[in-house]
Amino acid sequence: MVNIASSQVPGNFMKVDMSMYEPGCTFDGVFAILSLFQLSPGEIYSMCCRFSEWLKPDGYLVIGVTPSTDLPPGEYIYDSTWDCTRQMGKPWMNSYTDELFFSEERWKEILRSVGFEIESDSRYSFTPKGLEFNHAEIHYLQLARKVESQPLLGPYPRPTKAELPRMSRA
Repeated sequence: MVNIASSQVPGNFMKVDMSMYEPGCTFDGVFAILSLFQLSPGEIYSMCCRFSEWLKPDGYLVIGVTPSTDLPPGEYIYDSTWDCTRQMGKPWMNSYTDELFFSEERWKEILRSVGFEIESDSRYSFTPKGLEFNHAEIHYLQLARKVESQPLLGPYPRPTKAELPRMSRA
């Protein structure tokens, strides 16, 4: 994907583990397209906080997911604690994965809670080519703008030594 993007669009692209990534600068935009399904609810929440940290003020986040309200027929487990749906053993790219899905409304709540304002959202139907695919996938895209300088729930940037309070000794 990185090779395709860099051959078609000017700019810098990199492939990294988003849960470990710590950029040396902030960005105007962050895209997380179909990349959050295999994280736990807590990890997804944490990633949304990290996305906010990576963005400049008024920067944009684009999230692309399949919402829980548009899953094809199948066996799912509803998690009332996180208000999400889990699918165990989902066929994907000649393998099986365990995946998690939030509703459109839950995604909006998560993004708002970490300092984003939803500017727009769209739904698209996509049917992969091949005889084994008999259900269209719904892709739900949200465009969110960073409106809070520090998300309420962190994780907050690590303090530098210069920022640490000085304590006088008695």
